[in-house]
Amino acid sequence: MSLVLALEAILSKDRPRVGGKAAAVEKLINHGLSVPRGIVMTTEAYQHFVTSTGPRNRIAAELQRKRFEDMRWEEL
Repeated sequence: MSLVLALEAILSKDRPRVGGKAAAVEKLINHGLSVPRGIVMTTEAYQHFVTSTGPRNRIAAELQRKRFEDMRWEEL
């Protein structure tokens, strides 16, 4: 399974792997609109990164520090 996909290679079934923004770009491309070439990192790539480099625990700790609704944008 690829960790990075070209925007033009995204299929509608890939939405869970690439997220909403990339899926929306896929729709634009499929409707014939001109979109600059690009790539998207998959959720598998993100999970691999946070697991292998160590920030997973720190991210979890920060998100549990206080209620999400009470966080300032800088904290996110």
